[in-house]
Amino acid sequence: EQEEHNIQVALAQTAKDADARKVARDTLNRRARLHNLVIKETGGDGHCLQYSVQDQLAQQGIVGQTMQVLRTAMTAFIGDKAEYFQQFLTAEEHESKAWKGLLADIRHSVGN
Repeated sequence: EQEEHNIQVALAQTAKDADARKVARDTLNRRARLHNLVIKETGGDGHCLQYSVQDQLAQQGIVGQTMQVLRTAMTAFIGDKAEYFQQFLTAEEHESKAWKGLLADIRHSVGN
């Protein structure tokens, strides 16, 4: 009986989460259309930041950049603007060692 209740609660929460994701997706799509932008799906391989930069460069006619070249340039850019980007991090990630680790992850992540 308790197990069935837990399942029902979990199913209800999943439905709420799915509804919230749909509302967020619809809102984002409307905002994109207002600015003549197109939302594109990326592979779920952890390289969405690089893919988005690569896409934006391609729209500007800059093509042929390898992911490693992009990662190196992005790491330098983010590192130079640490004060801005650190606002998106947790307190633990602000620490020098963790920050350097995050930059290293961006620069050396494996992918195309």
